[in-house]
Amino acid sequence: MATTQEQVLNYLRYHIPRSRFEEAKSAILVGFNTAYEEANKLVYVPKDRKRGQDRYTYVQESLAALLSSWNAQVTPTAPMGEFYTLLSSANIKITAAVKPWNKKVRPAQYRKKNSQLNSFLSSPQLDLLGGAESQMLSPGEMLNAIIIPLAPPRHQDQSKPLDIILAVPYFNSCSDYHVWCKFDDLFYGYESMTSVAPDLGWPTIKRKMRDDEDASSSDEAPE
Repeated sequence: MATTQEQVLNYLRYHIPRSRFEEAKSAILVGFNTAYEEANKLVYVPKDRKRGQDRYTYVQESLAALLSSWNAQVTPTAPMGEFYTLLSSANIKITAAVKPWNKKVRPAQYRKKNSQLNSFLSSPQLDLLGGAESQMLSPGEMLNAIIIPLAPPRHQDQSKPLDIILAVPYFNSCSDYHVWCKFDDLFYGYESMTSVAPDLGWPTIKRKMRDDEDASSSDEAPE
């Protein structure tokens, strides 16, 4: 039987053409290279800090240009002060987070909010406790994913990411994932696709994701 990751990836591939992910990859490469070139203009101060800050900005800028294919929208964070680009297609919403190759994605407030698009995964008992998240969104309608360009170690080429990951986080965590897949593997899966819809529909995949999170919560609970 297919794993949860395989099921979710097949769902994503069926609903999002490969060309759109290729556009997103190209936009990220442009963003990284622009940040690299801008940092190299510095003469007297270290380049690392500016390059790291600019990567985020230029990646979001490049993704925001994908208006026609992705319905991209620059969205302010809550609380105000930062911004991110939200990509939408079908019932899927995707954001991007640049991650140092050896560190976890920081659970920024906007990313937590977006991950709550997967709030249908929470145990039904949470609804009985009056959880606010269950009132914010239509449960089960949206799937949240994150594109994660991995910033390379200092001794490697800084003009491009070490790799690019597609991830689907748990609804209440940016450190646990239902999907953690390299873009090359995502693309490879398109080659074996057919025009027929996947056997497993969204309701079935949702149940599998919920079961995985419930099992994970049970494993972590103290005896």
